[in-house]
Amino acid sequence: VLVRNRRVGVVCRLIQLGVLAYIIGWVFIYEKGYQSTDTAVSSVFTKMKGVGYTNVSGRETVWDVADYVFPSQGDASFVVMTNFIITEGQKMGTCPELPGKHTCSSNADCKGGSFKRTGHGQMTGVCVNATKTCEVLTWCPVEDDTYIPDPPLLISAENYTLFIKNSVNFPLFGVKRSNLVEGV
Repeated sequence: VLVRNRRVGVVCRLIQLGVLAYIIGWVFIYEKGYQSTDTAVSSVFTKMKGVGYTNVSGRETVWDVADYVFPSQGDASFVVMTNFIITEGQKMGTCPELPGKHTCSSNADCKGGSFKRTGHGQMTGVCVNATKTCEVLTWCPVEDDTYIPDPPLLISAENYTLFIKNSVNFPLFGVKRSNLVEGV
């Protein structure tokens, strides 16, 4: 559009400048409208499905969700067990520590009532001559994790299904988002 009247053209440009000044000055600088924030209201729901089977030493076991999914140890997390170490016949008592941990040559090397960070229990103050390790009060026999089953015993974990439903709502802006299609 070509305006031949200078006054009408100037008025048009002044209105445009006023609108631009309002947006930059009032909305952006004074009100900081571009920085509006809202508290997110969100939820995450997880569900694991699947059945696993193991046959260790002729003992067949069926594993379901209650057996292989552990409560979260952190915020918004869970653990799916895929492998385990079997220590048959454990009972609370005293037994020698594993070779290589708490080595000793006499009872003086095993301070009774103390713990070592890499050990399996409380030292009793006795050096077991047969293994040259300190005796500990713990679940006996002590778990030996030097042999870890490979492939993992619960290899069927790769076939489990994990359902994750995530939704977030920003009430101030009227925005709702979810990772699911409507009706699911």
